[in-house]
Amino acid sequence: MEDSHRFIVRDLRLPRVIGGALAGGMLGASGAVMQDTLRNPLAGPELIGVSAGASLAVATIVAFRLPFPGVALPIAALAAGLITGTLILSLVSLKTNPMHMLLVGAALTALINALVIAAITLAPNFGGVSIIYRFLVGSLSDVQWDEIRLAAPWAIALPLVILLAGRPLNILKLGDEVAEGLGVGVRRTRAVLFAASVLLVAPVVAIA
Repeated sequence: MEDSHRFIVRDLRLPRVIGGALAGGMLGASGAVMQDTLRNPLAGPELIGVSAGASLAVATIVAFRLPFPGVALPIAALAAGLITGTLILSLVSLKTNPMHMLLVGAALTALINALVIAAITLAPNFGGVSIIYRFLVGSLSDVQWDEIRLAAPWAIALPLVILLAGRPLNILKLGDEVAEGLGVGVRRTRAVLFAASVLLVAPVVAIA
């Protein structure tokens, strides 16, 4: 194989394929956990604020030209996603009703998205719109091996946590009262599973 072909396959195409598989698997796992935890087929990763928080951080850094190296944007997105996801998790964990949890998550995510639009609109610099847009809608075009290394440990460890919580998760489907009667700590189990969902989504937002 010629060097140019090797570069195209190994350094361009393969990271995108693996990145897409990791992103799809992690988002799918996060969505499945949220739907089972909240007993609502409409629940999804977009309601835990991770992608919105990451987009807000990137929009603020790029639009206002903050002194931040471009190569570290995925790390900033990961950190911001974890912070916003943890914030929403801490708020919704106070609600025992699954529907209340879903509505709180949706409302806070909408608020963060509004802040993203405000940051883009009020910023004096519009040169980085394409970068911001990438984090808003997602893209695999820039995925490289460094991003794969960033996401791979999360993709391996967190599904194991979810598998270990499989029995309590199945019992939660029977309802909170039944689950409590069977010895499952509803709030604790939901908090653990929500945390796993946040940690699954954050690396995806950072790399794609």
